[in-house]
Amino acid sequence: MKEVINISEVEKTFEQNKIAVRAIRGITLKFYPGEFTAIVGPSGSGKTTLLNMIGGIIKPSGGEILIGETLISQLSENQMTEFRKKNLGFVFQSYNLIPVLTARENIELVMELLKTPKTDQRKRSSDLLESIGLMDKRNVKPAFLSGGQQQRIAVARALASYPSLVLADEPTANLDSNSASELLSIMEKLNKKEKIMFIFSTHDERVIKRARRIIVIEDGKVKSDKTVKSTKKR
Repeated sequence: MKEVINISEVEKTFEQNKIAVRAIRGITLKFYPGEFTAIVGPSGSGKTTLLNMIGGIIKPSGGEILIGETLISQLSENQMTEFRKKNLGFVFQSYNLIPVLTARENIELVMELLKTPKTDQRKRSSDLLESIGLMDKRNVKPAFLSGGQQQRIAVARALASYPSLVLADEPTANLDSNSASELLSIMEKLNKKEKIMFIFSTHDERVIKRARRIIVIEDGKVKSDKTVKSTKKR
């Protein structure tokens, strides 16, 4: 099976107080279609830095990141923005919903930016609202939704443009056990139904228990990489 992401000898060095800090140290990884993967490790291990490099939010200091046929590590900022809109979905710890927009409007925002026809926007948002069990909240603004409901809307928004990959940075950190369990079940269902890859950066055991692949990062290096649940043969 052809990989979706190919990370080759990636490095990232930050400067802090005029001292070079190596956050990522020569990581090489491949990710395949439909994976449900957790990147885990202690604070400062480099897991969020790695996730942000995969998403093109920060550039590597060395090495290459290939998503599909696109070498994203060499894209300009404008090119990366366009690539991100069409190919990647993001879910953050803090939800990042736009407060003046309704749940439906938040989901449709990326499609609006991509100039998707209004009828297609409405169908896609309706399908996603049904999938996450929040069709009855479609006209409600974020301030009137619970944290768990807001994060479900954020997941639906991440999936709106049919991305090949969704990157989720600590998506359950602000949720209680029931909300986290509901959210993860929805993400698993969408992963299987939509065939979209999910990669999590997390230290939450609730996420780790659901993951089918676990990559442990320590001191900017891959300590272990295990498939923990059966998947299709590659």
